[in-house]
Amino acid sequence: MYVMYYGEMAVRRLMDTIVTRSWFVLVFSVSVGMAFFLTANLLIERVERQGVVAQNALVKTDLRNLRIELEGLINQSIYLTYGIQAHIAVEGGIEKDTFSSLSAALVKHSRCLRNISLIRGHELVMVYPLQGNEDAIGLRFDKRQINGFEKAIEYQSTILLGPIELVQGGSGLIARTPVYVNGDKYWGQTAVVLDWDVIKQRIRLNRFLQNYRLHVSSLSDDGHYLNNILGEKLHAERRYTQSEFIDFPHANWKLTATPKEVYKFPWRASWMLLVSLLSMCVSFFIFRYLSQVEDLRTQKRLALQLSNSKSQLLLSTVHDLRQPVNALSITINQLKENNDPNCLEHAELCLVSINEFFEQLVSYEQLETGKQLAVKETFCLMTLLEDLVEEIRPFTQRQGLQLAMQSDSDTQVFSDKALLRRVIRNLLSNAIDNTNEGGISISTSASDNTVDVRIIDTGVGIPKQDLSYVTEPFYQVNKGIERSGIGLGLDIVARLCAMLGVTFSLESEEGNGCLALVKIPRSSDGIKVEGVTGNVTVRLLEEVSMPSTLRDKFCSWGVSWCADSSALVNLLVTASPLEELELDSRLRSWSQPTLILSNTIDTSKRLSESVWVLPLSHPVSNIRRTFTRILDDVSHPELLE
Repeated sequence: MYVMYYGEMAVRRLMDTIVTRSWFVLVFSVSVGMAFFLTANLLIERVERQGVVAQNALVKTDLRNLRIELEGLINQSIYLTYGIQAHIAVEGGIEKDTFSSLSAALVKHSRCLRNISLIRGHELVMVYPLQGNEDAIGLRFDKRQINGFEKAIEYQSTILLGPIELVQGGSGLIARTPVYVNGDKYWGQTAVVLDWDVIKQRIRLNRFLQNYRLHVSSLSDDGHYLNNILGEKLHAERRYTQSEFIDFPHANWKLTATPKEVYKFPWRASWMLLVSLLSMCVSFFIFRYLSQVEDLRTQKRLALQLSNSKSQLLLSTVHDLRQPVNALSITINQLKENNDPNCLEHAELCLVSINEFFEQLVSYEQLETGKQLAVKETFCLMTLLEDLVEEIRPFTQRQGLQLAMQSDSDTQVFSDKALLRRVIRNLLSNAIDNTNEGGISISTSASDNTVDVRIIDTGVGIPKQDLSYVTEPFYQVNKGIERSGIGLGLDIVARLCAMLGVTFSLESEEGNGCLALVKIPRSSDGIKVEGVTGNVTVRLLEEVSMPSTLRDKFCSWGVSWCADSSALVNLLVTASPLEELELDSRLRSWSQPTLILSNTIDTSKRLSESVWVLPLSHPVSNIRRTFTRILDDVSHPELLE
């Protein structure tokens, strides 16, 4: 304890020494600014290194997928022809009709097979298809130097050559396989031509080349990759290039790729200039702070006083809340004794007062902490107003007030129905609380883009000097009215209107009542009739909480929630940005279709055939449309093709 005390005293003496010596303040401020500059520079370099690592990982993955497709396609086409060699080895030969039948069947199973040739000894005796290749029949391989013919005999196994330019046009790969009968007696060879252009189309090479530079080379006889197959040799730095290797029969290929645009920290020079300016600003503000530390201490004391005053206001609010609670307790005791209807009515009034207190405090807390989210949809404003009028009519009748509503429009609006209902209800409650005699009228009028709702009362009004402060929290205009509230109603209205994109204005004069005007955006669509989709099991994964209104919407669409992987659809509610979602390998491992709702993005995107991403703030109709499309794809898998 003594150590902490003396340590605190030492820190205070150091601060007093700093602020009393101007040269010390200057040196300290410059040192902090330089430390900020170095830290920011290291952070930029780290982000750039991480970007390069992420880009290299993506290049490696895409190149590996390209290698797998290329290797599998070529090997599959070669292995298909082994049936012909097996037939010759068993039968000691093959008839033309049999060769044509087998070749036709093989060509149907591989679009890459261009033609199949059969060489007996050193003479080409059969070819499929024969049309266009009649001149090749009878070609002698011992009188002409044919690429790879002797090499296949030497290695006694399949060899892959090419790609080479073909006489018939185009380019292709040639796979030569020696054929032996009676175990080891050389019979001849088969030569298979694979269409190189078709192979490049099947592996979607053009799409790969949109983002990367690619070089494919084959291993020469001396063990070096010198023979170019595709592309030009890359001269990029080694840390930006990735390589993959393919082992074909007596042919080894090397695939090397590098991104066309190497990742660089965006606007690095501008960022460095900004960091330099910020460093100087940090030094300046620290110097200014230490030079004016006494003023800051004074401001701190004022802030503490304001905080204490707000705490006192909250304490007084709790004190005001005790009155209806005590009154309710007394009334309940009276009801136990004589069952008086007047006591029951008084108890109901106490409960209403308590509920209003708690409702306003909860709304204020949600808006202060950012927990309140808006889920907009299209609905009929007239229906909402009629429900509210029926709800508050007993209160106006109890106070002897008239309540009138005038509306000649059933125009659709686009907003959050629950939050808009709270806005209008708060305005009506405020009008009732501040009106002693007369009445309250509600009227609507539609324009091109908005629907205007006017709430007019004949109450005591608001003085002009108080009109600009009534939307501040806990601000109350003392009018001597019995139910004055706690000063949060109009603050909540203003905040909710800002969240919903609704224009709110207030006009009033002392003694002449009040006019509240709310301009609500009109809907560009008609009413969205939301039918039930059926009983659909959805696996709900929440990294952030889904708004209760949206959760109720899913339930109305026939959704039942579950927590295991047997669900029909995955629903992920997250705060991750689109870039992180695109790099998340977990999403690729899910076999079920997945809908992702994120509260940090503003555009929708389909990440893959089974993964959709939407902003959480999207209209409910758009979310339902995408959800229905997912269910259609599940019911009809051919739609995914």
